[in-house]
Amino acid sequence: MTPRKYDISNDVTLWTRNDELSSFSNVADTCNLSKDVNLQKKGVSTEAQLYDPYDYGNQQKSTSFWETVFHLYMISSGPALLSIPKNFMAVGYVYGCLLVCLIFLYYWYAMRMITNVEYTLCKLKRQPKMTYAETIYTAFDEGPAQIKWFAPYSSIIIQILYCVTWIGSLNIVLAGENLQISLQNSYHTYFSVSQCILYIFVPLLLLTLIHRLKYLVPASVVGSGIVAVCIITVLYQGLADPSSLRMPPAFGNISEIPTCLAAILFTVNATGLMLPLKNEMKTPKSFNSNFGVLTVSFFPMTLLYLLFNMLSSMKYGSSLKSSVIENLPEDSVLAQIIIFLFAVSLVLQYPLITYVVFDTIWNNMMVQKRKTMKTPLFWEYFTRIMILLVSFIIAYGIPNINVFMSISGTVGTATDSLIFPALAETLVKRKMGCHGLRMVVNYVKNGCIFILAVILIVVGLYNCIVEIENTYDSHKE
Repeated sequence: MTPRKYDISNDVTLWTRNDELSSFSNVADTCNLSKDVNLQKKGVSTEAQLYDPYDYGNQQKSTSFWETVFHLYMISSGPALLSIPKNFMAVGYVYGCLLVCLIFLYYWYAMRMITNVEYTLCKLKRQPKMTYAETIYTAFDEGPAQIKWFAPYSSIIIQILYCVTWIGSLNIVLAGENLQISLQNSYHTYFSVSQCILYIFVPLLLLTLIHRLKYLVPASVVGSGIVAVCIITVLYQGLADPSSLRMPPAFGNISEIPTCLAAILFTVNATGLMLPLKNEMKTPKSFNSNFGVLTVSFFPMTLLYLLFNMLSSMKYGSSLKSSVIENLPEDSVLAQIIIFLFAVSLVLQYPLITYVVFDTIWNNMMVQKRKTMKTPLFWEYFTRIMILLVSFIIAYGIPNINVFMSISGTVGTATDSLIFPALAETLVKRKMGCHGLRMVVNYVKNGCIFILAVILIVVGLYNCIVEIENTYDSHKE
């Protein structure tokens, strides 16, 4: 699918500083070309060499540096964070801490890599910005003739990954589990997770029918605030009574590493949102600089993940449940209110999460069909309701959060955060004339990333099948 093009017919006079040709040779570290490389022989025009995408962005209603840091922090510290401690405990704190540090380190590197690639491609195409899907599409389209045919399919794959990752079934299952605990503690009667999932269908349907994004934002803000309160409450529970803390096992079950890896990857992953965040900044250059938004955001987030999971493991040990918020004292009225509010927050956040899926289907996959629709509003509501029904049926049939984390955290993340960035960087470096030892190093590095991604996909799919079997076995019992 051909990405949307930007109209830059009203370009102002391009800069003519003497250092601009050399600045393109090390375009945001995308390819450290030697000065003697003739870019024009590679099909790179002089205009593209002089063009700087940062000079042509829309500066209206742009976000500041710290606003972008806050947005990124909120995206990567969502409700799924509360589901990591059980997996962290299962692998032991040594493996757990190592996984957290390695994932954040690689993700920081991968996001710098994809933003650098986008910047280079924007210079080549002389357009101010690209989405993630457009970046991958253009990387293949500008690549060797043998692989140009894959460009449209890359966009389709990314759109499918968005739908799989943001379908919202995880929110529904988590909401059902917390509602189950709240009802059981209040009425002292057994409620199944599937039964509680049915109870939240009507609220989800009503929220889904709100088709204006601006009306969904306040609900999401309230939901994010409740999640933040839940995280603070868990941290407070661990710090308020240090005598109750016990050191968890240093090394756990190695077979649980894929599940823990999937949980962390799922929570951290926000690949498709990185470029929009950068492009909406007043100073997009500062997004991936050495001390830019990525560095300033990811370092404290790494510490938060380590502190949160260590304290949860030390506080609750082997009794940790699928969401640590479920471990709060049953005899505490405040704790039960927080558990119920957490379920409410998950319901409130659902429509904004699935908006990514709706936008992908409605504004990309169905963009041509919409031109011939006589009643587009009816079909818009129909699309929204079908997204809800699909995610609801999946959650009701497989009420196991590890299943969704395995699919989205390994299969989804391995593809959009490992495979595509590595391929795009390699293609862009070839386009820009990198050769010799640098290109060999690039092939080796990205080849290792590709192999790791394939392993993650295979292990993730296997783990997903095992979790589905365990879910149905527990239902039979």
